[in-house]
Amino acid sequence: VRMVFCGHLHRCHEATAGDLELVINGPVGMPLQDGFSGFRLVRVGDGGVEHRYFGLEDEEGQGEFVGPG
Repeated sequence: VRMVFCGHLHRCHEATAGDLELVINGPVGMPLQDGFSGFRLVRVGDGGVEHRYFGLEDEEGQGEFVGPG
């Protein structure tokens, strides 16, 4: 296991522990603190895993797809 996706902090957060990457997804409903509503798309392919969070208020999303490394 190199990457774990989870939720329920009501905001986005990312952390690493050694080679393990933890990605906490933000809420679709009730954001807390500096969070905002949205969803995350994840692409899995031969080159690895990429992910991007899209805020519901922002048609362009929150940054570029994030890939390995």
